[in-house]
Amino acid sequence: MANAMTEKQAWTLVITLANANGETELATYAEGKLAKLAEKAANRKPTATQKENEVLVAKLFAAMEVGITYTAAQLGEMIGVTTPKATALAKKLVEAGTVTQTEVKIAANKAAGVKGGKVKGYTALAPETEGEVEG
Repeated sequence: MANAMTEKQAWTLVITLANANGETELATYAEGKLAKLAEKAANRKPTATQKENEVLVAKLFAAMEVGITYTAAQLGEMIGVTTPKATALAKKLVEAGTVTQTEVKIAANKAAGVKGGKVKGYTALAPETEGEVEG
């Protein structure tokens, strides 16, 4: 099944097709609809879950030591969330540029029930200071 088209994509397509066929009135109507969508998006408030995640992202970053690589499972244990939740939170830090993501090899440990393989590792970067002079 193909991905569903968003309302924004639909109105943008209507504008393109209307302009290509000389239908300026339709294009103007569609542009008005797009403007209303943008206004609605600008006024949207974060959900309770989004607010909670902002707090958890800050907590996660504060718990990480600069230069040490952690797996998502380790990050989850550090702040008391599941591994998938820790992965989602770490992804936000990667997008913000405060953490890097790498592949980490883990060794198998049959006694602990751990399969060997590769997992994502997350490393906190040192914060940049303004006016820092390179030597």
